[in-house]
Amino acid sequence: MSVNYEISDVFNYSYTGTISTTGTGSGAVAEVATADADGVYAALTQGQYFVLYSANDTTGYYLWMDTVGDQTTGDPAPPGLTEIALNVSDAMSDNSIASEIIQRINAVAGANFTATGPIREVTTLTIGNPNNLELGANPADYVIFFNGAGAQHYFWASNGTNTDPAPGGTGHAVTWNASANTLASNFSTTIDAVTGFRTSVLTNVVTVTNIEGASVTNASTSDAVELAVVVTTNGVGLVTDELVTITNVATGPCTDINNTNATLAPVTSLDVAVTTQGRNAASSSTGLMYRDASNNNEVRLLGASPNVGYVLTTTAANVIAWASPSGSNNTAFMANKTALSQTIANDDLLTTYTTITWNEVIDEGTAFATNVYTVPSTGIYHFGVDLEWSTTTKTNKGERVCRIRNTTSPATLLEVREQVNSDNSIAFWQRLLTIALVSSSQVVAVQVTQNSKSNQTVGVNSQFFGYMIEP
Repeated sequence: MSVNYEISDVFNYSYTGTISTTGTGSGAVAEVATADADGVYAALTQGQYFVLYSANDTTGYYLWMDTVGDQTTGDPAPPGLTEIALNVSDAMSDNSIASEIIQRINAVAGANFTATGPIREVTTLTIGNPNNLELGANPADYVIFFNGAGAQHYFWASNGTNTDPAPGGTGHAVTWNASANTLASNFSTTIDAVTGFRTSVLTNVVTVTNIEGASVTNASTSDAVELAVVVTTNGVGLVTDELVTITNVATGPCTDINNTNATLAPVTSLDVAVTTQGRNAASSSTGLMYRDASNNNEVRLLGASPNVGYVLTTTAANVIAWASPSGSNNTAFMANKTALSQTIANDDLLTTYTTITWNEVIDEGTAFATNVYTVPSTGIYHFGVDLEWSTTTKTNKGERVCRIRNTTSPATLLEVREQVNSDNSIAFWQRLLTIALVSSSQVVAVQVTQNSKSNQTVGVNSQFFGYMIEP
């Protein structure tokens, strides 16, 4: 019994437009990183830096620690990166360094990223001439600060004999000194001992950060001349902790933000890490196939490169993709001995082999060099040899042995042993053809030996070739 049906007898398909897909893939994500400046100031060295890349790595920046403050001395200037100098010469606290990082990053024109930090209300207190400050409670100079911890007031004490003026809230005595700078330092030490505040000092200026609550009642003083108090607004001044968040505005993958070693040590205490890895949105499509109305309604395939003969295949990550049928496995070679006849010495035991030297003629994939072929990738290969033995005297007897040899394993892929013709003066040929599975990086060569009792010659008409059949 036989079956003789055409496909059209049992199956009918009519193409009407598009074979569609509906998914558009996951959305785009911007890369986010954090820089933790906790403990940085104590470990700073002039010229230390870290690297920051914008979205899609179009521009790279290096943020370097300028402890001198001139934007020149110690600049590491790594090649290919744009400078952002961080003026940390006046930074007396880690949170002031974090604030400097934020302000410098956000000042870069056209940068593809922004930096933020949890900034609260910040107050600056400038100490004038301490000799004009009144001591004691009748009347007294004092400063009041408010935050989530409540009202705190600070008054001046000379040798511990002065009385708290008690304007309200909890009182704290600050040791009085004739030097404005020393008084500022004493003021800072006293404030830092109170929950909810953090300070830094530059000569006679104390910067006070309220770290509890987003907004507080303005600080006040009873002596506006010698104790100049200025409250800055949210978003200006020091961050409340040392953590800076850096966000790429554009979505897409970026090279990880990183600490960089270069010629100096990296910023050892600045912990810079990517917290959210950026990615592009998956491409959306209307179908795997579509009808091109502008080209005679030809059926076309989405995503195909403009090359003839591409096939749908999978990558090593099991992703469907269009590729050349041979992919990256294109490899073929042919070599000959034109003008390179080679003398082969006698070996009675036929155990000493000589590797044949060749002229390279074809080398697709550049895997043939120095008379041998190095397998570029594991697969099934076809190798062939045409070897010409040239004899000149009728006394030449014995065997001629030719082999295709894997010299790496080692293993012989194919060997031929033959005796000379009855007319010893006539050249004769050995032909070897083989198919073999060989692994990447293994070396294949042609080797010969003979025991004719005299030297023999491999003729100029010999050739060696090979190519991959399939990976």
